Amino acid sequence: MKKLVALLLTLCMVFTLCAVSASAEATDPHDVTGSVMLYATLKEKQLTALKEAFSKEFPNISFDYYAAGAGTVMTKIATEAQAGQNLCDVVWVGEPTNIMTLKDQGILLPYESPEAAAIADEYKDPDHTYIGARLVVMGIAYNTQLVDEEHIPTKWEDLLDDYFTDQIILTDAVESGTMAYALGALVQNEKYGWNFFEQLSEKQHAELNSSASGTHNDIAAGGYLATIGVDYVTQTLTNSGSPIEFVYPEEDTVVIYGPMAIMKDTKNEAAAKVFFDWVLSKEGQQVLADASATPIRNDVVREGAKPVSEIHQMEGIDDILMNENTDAYFDKFDELFK
Repeated sequence: MKKLVALLLTLCMVFTLCAVSASAEATDPHDVTGSVMLYATLKEKQLTALKEAFSKEFPNISFDYYAAGAGTVMTKIATEAQAGQNLCDVVWVGEPTNIMTLKDQGILLPYESPEAAAIADEYKDPDHTYIGARLVVMGIAYNTQLVDEEHIPTKWEDLLDDYFTDQIILTDAVESGTMAYALGALVQNEKYGWNFFEQLSEKQHAELNSSASGTHNDIAAGGYLATIGVDYVTQTLTNSGSPIEFVYPEEDTVVIYGPMAIMKDTKNEAAAKVFFDWVLSKEGQQVLADASATPIRNDVVREGAKPVSEIHQMEGIDDILMNENTDAYFDKFDELFK
């Protein structure tokens, strides 16, 4: 009898310890303290909205961000890594090839967010080092006051029409991750390839702007007629009354997922995970949608955007091949446009 009582007491202690352990692991994220530094390629409006909403929801976590183009963000991360002074906790870029480079360098922390179940597998790294946190759609942006109805471009090849000679401006693919991805996607596709960009360069005498915002502002101001454009950047200007419109190409629209990851040597892992989870949550995605970004969750829709299911997406884009050929793509792009 004494042995039975002792056994029962032991089992009770084990269950109690397990419960305590489980409770410790299930810490309320609102109890987490610390700070988070985000390096991102999002627009200022989006980052400001995220900071305001996150700080209100999690006042115990100090949040700040560094915003720049993809090339600048990658350079900053590399410079800090070489100096052994990483200041970034979470990195969030506009397309997957940059984040794949960071994964290859072994500087990302594997983490499977509980919110990942709501996101399509095609936007997740199978090793859980990064996950898509928003979508970016690349199509055509044009000036509605200067382009007549007959010449509104509806497919990529329309940009090669004589009507647009000397009236095209592009974003520099070396500086912009989204433009770099659109470049790689079109080059990979045998329907377009480098021939498309050679014609765009030789026939259109296309100029470059270092940022997508600058390019779209040039279109809205009437400096040029059209560009390879970004959906949310265009629609932000449209909503403010600017004469610019976004076109989803009739075929081969380029849809990009913007991946987010936690840095492996972060000193704020718990706080970084809270931010990571919140961005992927329905609440975080709604904040993005309200700030004109395209959510990656199917249960959140940005007003004015076409549902992804209705977009005629380009198929067969090879992200791994694109990542391997990024430098070669940039060299050729520079040769054509600089």
